[in-house]
This record gives sequence, structure tokens and C-alpha cells, in this order.
Amino acid sequence: MNAVTVAYLVHDYTLVLSSDELSTLSEALLPGLEMSGQSTCIDNMEAVFSQTFHNIPDVLMYVAKRNLKVFNASWLCSMPLIHFLSKQCYPGEKPSEDTKHDHHRPYWWGIPDRDHNYKIDSEKESFKKEIESFKGKIVDSDVLQDMVGRMKPYFEMDYLLPRVLMASLKLEQLPVVAKTGYISTDIILASLCFYVKTEKDISKNSLKETAIKECLTVVKNKFSEENYEKSVEFLKCAWRSFMIAADVLTSMKDRGNKLTDTVIGLALDAFLISLHVFTLDNSNKEFIDKTACMGSYETTFDAVKGDIRSVLNEQMKWSKEKELLACLKSWDRMMNVSVPPGLIRDQFTMFIKESLHKSMKDKILDEKLVKVYCQSQNIFCDAMVEVLATFVSDAVVKCSSNTLHISKWSEEQLSKYGRLLSVVFERHIYINQDIFKDLTSILQFRLETWKPFPIYVKMCNNYASNLSESCLSSMKEFQTFIECVIQRIFDRTITMEHLHIIEENQEYFFKILKDILPVIDTKVLKNTMKLRIADMNEFKDCMENLRCFIDICHHSEDCLKF
Repeated sequence: MNAVTVAYLVHDYTLVLSSDELSTLSEALLPGLEMSGQSTCIDNMEAVFSQTFHNIPDVLMYVAKRNLKVFNASWLCSMPLIHFLSKQCYPGEKPSEDTKHDHHRPYWWGIPDRDHNYKIDSEKESFKKEIESFKGKIVDSDVLQDMVGRMKPYFEMDYLLPRVLMASLKLEQLPVVAKTGYISTDIILASLCFYVKTEKDISKNSLKETAIKECLTVVKNKFSEENYEKSVEFLKCAWRSFMIAADVLTSMKDRGNKLTDTVIGLALDAFLISLHVFTLDNSNKEFIDKTACMGSYETTFDAVKGDIRSVLNEQMKWSKEKELLACLKSWDRMMNVSVPPGLIRDQFTMFIKESLHKSMKDKILDEKLVKVYCQSQNIFCDAMVEVLATFVSDAVVKCSSNTLHISKWSEEQLSKYGRLLSVVFERHIYINQDIFKDLTSILQFRLETWKPFPIYVKMCNNYASNLSESCLSSMKEFQTFIECVIQRIFDRTITMEHLHIIEENQEYFFKILKDILPVIDTKVLKNTMKLRIADMNEFKDCMENLRCFIDICHHSEDCLKF
């Protein structure tokens, strides 16, 4: 009562107080902790100040503004009574499921902006502007931590107090308060959402980005299994948190591609883990039914999944070939979420896997995908590797020796590529085993059908230890077959069909021959080939002339009959 009387005097007579005197007055305005859940003190105050009771909030705001102007953190001490007397909340009231943190009126934050008739009040408008001005400055960390420690007992009495505290801080200082463990996850997320929407410059590794990452990490830790409580209040907090985390992700998407994958990933973790906690507890049916009336969590979940997919698809669509690894890392980060096993994690991971599968279908990634798979496979999560493996086998078949410079690869990369090539080669042999019953089919497969065969030859010659026994055995068989074909070229026993296949792929044939049988004199073989091809062409000409002669004979016979 005495403190309120002094506040009236300061207000009515515009008394000048020092910073210490303002602090002392503000601290004296703190209500007794024993009044939590009671309204006795307020009722007594109304009896004493019967004629001016409705003006007390404005008087207290005047004192708070004086503190804000001189950058005195003790302005917070005035807020509980302001909230109670303004009927924004009552002592000991628990927060509802309301998540309207981004409403044009800042009532969610505990900042009064209307009079008792809900009309715009100049005093309250002025108070709101002072808080915004205070937010533009940095509070000494020690002073801030000390004030938070002193105000912590009042956070339970006045649930709006931690909200108005966070609403008054710069982005860089949010972690200082968040790390104390006294601020609930929904308030931390709402504070971040404001800055993600309004802060223009949040560059990589800046203090602002670091602040966002630290706050999101606090949210994740607070929802760890060790901190899980089965209570309506905890369930409400989880509800508010995942709804507001969805707003954070939407705001990040609206910024365009201006935040790092790490930041977006942490925000996604915060959303999924709070949703995971919310869906774990089915015991509070009344509250769950109530939230279902406001909108099912599945609707919000689907919207977030769609936003994440949209961001990743755009990145994949417009990424250049050299950016493939960075693009796939983004998909991997979203697939490898830090959420406990359960329904939410399984549904989200499956959704991203299916989305990546569809996205990669529309992208030509042959050589680059093989390089990324062999060079960076160990940095991806199992789910990511599973998706990549679906496409990399087909990509191997489309690669040529001109695009894969395996001589520059490390032993580990060559080993991975060797295993991959072996699997693909053996699969092709198995699928086509019925047609490999004659030399023609074998020659067609090596020279016409299987594009990566030159790389396979190089691997056999230079990196044989990385290939399977089946691959090496097949190469020995083909080497014997090639020697037989060459011998037949020299002794003029090669069939026209084989000769025609080699002629059609002559450059390719000699390129492979260099690697398989380097001792062969290719110059002599080429000259011999020319002779055999000339013989074949002469034979074809003779056959054509013979066909024409037979046609003439048949025509003459028909004329004679006529």
C-alpha cells in the first residue's frame, strides 16, 4: 500500500528519483508471494483507493517507464501488479492454450495496450513504445541474470511476467535468459519467431544466428525424456510449443533461402519433439478434445511437412551439378531429425524419404551422383543412403570413363565404387544370363549395351582388389574371348556378324583393347581389320548383285510365261 502511495506521489507531482531510488520503489511494488491464487491484496487496495483504483495501472506503468528510460531492469518489478490490476491475469493463473503471439495487439506478451473499456490508451501506448526502445539496447548479462534470478519466484504467480521479459530483450540476449531454465519453451519459440520475421540480417555464424541456435537447443533439451511430465500444464506447454514452432518454420520459409540448414534443422527438431511429447500423453482426454476443436495437430504437421518439402525441392530444382552434395546434405539433415523414436519421427522420416525419391526422379544426376555416393556416403544417415542406393545403381550404368576420373580418388572411395560396380555388373549378368549363350550376345553386351564397361576394365587392371571375385572371373573370360576374336580376325575365320559389331563400335573396341591386351599391336590389327571389312563389304556387294540378278531372273520368267 505504501509503495503504491509513493508511486502516486511520483506520478502526480512528477518527482525526480535517482536510478537506485526507482529500483527500491519498484521492488517494493512486488506483491507478496503468499498471495498467489488469492485476490485479498487487490481487494484491500481497491478499498483503500476506492476513487482512483482504476488509475493504479497507469501510475505503475509511469514508474516502469521511468525505469525503462534510464535503462533500469527493475521495471520488471512493477509488472505483476500491472497485470493483476489490468485484469490481464490473476495471481497464480496458469497459461491457457492460446498461441496468438503474433497478434497485432501484444496482450499475449503481457504488454497492456488498452484501457478498461478496451479503447486505445495514450499511457499504455507510450509504455509499449518504451519497451520497444528498451529492446534496442543490450542489458549487462550479470545484471540480467541477477534480475531473472530475483524474479523467478514471481514467474509462477504471474505467467505473463516471463513473456514481457523476453519481449523486451534483443535477439542476442535471449539465450542468456533461456539458459537459466526458468522460461517455458513456448515463450522462447515465440521470441525467436518475432526476430525471424523482423530481423533483416541473420548471417551465417553471426551473433544473431548463434543466439537462435542456442535458444532452439534449449527448447530441445527442455523436452528431453528426463524432463517429461504427465500433467495438463505440461501438455498445454507442448501444444503451444509445437504450434508456435510451426510459425517459426513458416517465418523461416518466408525469408527465402537466407538461413542455414543447421538453423532450420534445429527449428524442425523443436517442432517435432514438442509434437512428439504432445502425442505421447493420451490421459488428458478433455484437453486433447479441446485442442482438436481448435484444429487437429495432423493439419499443422502436414503443413510443416509440406513447407519443408517445398524448400528442399526448390533447392534440388535450381541446384547446379557442383552443388549436389550440399543439396543432399540439406535433405539428410531434415531426414536425420533429433527426435525420439515414435510415430512422429517415423511419419516425418518416411515423408522426406518419399519426397526425395520423387525429387531425384526429375533430376539428371548420373556421374555426379556416383561421385557423391562414393566420396561422401559415410556422412549420410541410413535412410538417406537407402534412397541414394535406389538411384546410384542406374547412374553407374550411365557413366563413362570420360566423366569419372577414378585415378584421383582415395582408396576408400575406390573401394566403395568397386563394391557398387560389382553389384551392378553382377545384377546385369544375372538379368541377362539367358542371352549370354553365344559369342555374339557377349560381344554386343560389352561393346554396345553396357556403357560403364571401360571403367570396369580400368578397375580390373588397376584396382582389382576393390572388385568382387565374380567380376574378376568374368573379366578373365572376356579377355580370353577377345583373344579368340582377334585370332579369328587374323586367320580370316571371324564371322560377318562379329565383324559388323566391331566395325560399328571400332573406336570403343580399340579403346577397351588397349586396357585388356596392351601387348597387342593395334596398328597391325587395325590394318587387318580394314582388309576384313573390305572383304565383308565386297561380299555384301556380291550378295546385293546376286539378289538383283535373282530378281531379274524371276521377272524374266514371269514375262516368258505371259
